[in-house]
Amino acid sequence: MRPRICAVQKRLLAVFACLLTTAGHGYAQVSAKCIYSEYEKIVGVVEAYPPVEGDPVATGFTVSAQGHFVTAAPALWKANEKMPLRVRFGGRNGPVVAAGRIESDDHLMLLQLEKKAEPYPTATLGSEPLASVGDPLFAIGYPKGFDLTIFVGGALTSRNAFVQSTLTTWWQTNIEIMAGMNGAPVFDVGGRVVGVAIKGHDEFARVGYVLPLARADTILDKAGAVYKDTGPCSEITPAENATVSDESTAGACRDPSHGVEKWNEVQEVSRESGWIPEELDAEKWCARVQNSISKNYMLPQFEVLETERRMRRDGDVPPRVWYLYSCKLRVQSNPSYLLKLSSACGN
Repeated sequence: MRPRICAVQKRLLAVFACLLTTAGHGYAQVSAKCIYSEYEKIVGVVEAYPPVEGDPVATGFTVSAQGHFVTAAPALWKANEKMPLRVRFGGRNGPVVAAGRIESDDHLMLLQLEKKAEPYPTATLGSEPLASVGDPLFAIGYPKGFDLTIFVGGALTSRNAFVQSTLTTWWQTNIEIMAGMNGAPVFDVGGRVVGVAIKGHDEFARVGYVLPLARADTILDKAGAVYKDTGPCSEITPAENATVSDESTAGACRDPSHGVEKWNEVQEVSRESGWIPEELDAEKWCARVQNSISKNYMLPQFEVLETERRMRRDGDVPPRVWYLYSCKLRVQSNPSYLLKLSSACGN
């Protein structure tokens, strides 16, 4: 696994190759196959029709047998409210289903798919607890106009996402959320939907923001959503994903796909830029700090504790403007993984 290379890849094909490199663990592969097979008829691509400038396309998924469908609101704002929407399932060339708007908020839009005789297959929505930092995550969607794609090798990297120096209600992950992936369901290893993809970082690859499902209840409650403790992939094999004690380790192993048991190194790090002429968001400068110091740690996860930007003008005519940036981080690194029986152990 080569996280530094992953972090700087910009091209779509390179990102796919990088994600597949990180997904070489048996359990992650089995979960990915299960999740894709369970959800390929539930996750759809949303289009305005006729297309408008920029061809607003988003991903979404059905959450009720009656055809309630959740997608990303910002991705569709370019479309006039009276412009019809349609959803395709099973790929970009799949059959078209008409959709009408019901309600939206700053993040999500609830659509009603056209009625049909058979009930719609629906996603399994996760109840609390949803995920912990270090837990594996998957996403399925339609990136950059490509066909239905599953992203593997992701993880919850921080519960605190700062965007333009502001603390949001989102999670920070290392899932590459490209245009078209907005509204994509994000899954745990059991195949429960635990979040909705919102957007990627404007500057850095492998930083993606996800709305936890618990913070989407306003929209989901309108659809009569039901939350569950287990998903369709929770029991891939009878012994799959079973945690074992140190006294009973036959066949068990510690693998990244099992999740983090503890971080062996935890420290707080502060950095300051000194006065420089470059103007940018404090959050972006802090992301640069994370990128530059990541090589000093083994598999680090960062939590932003504090960012600040100060400004001063000198006495020149016209005056020159200088900026000073500071960033305080909690760095967790050198993880120990849970001891479990799983296909990742080669059993």
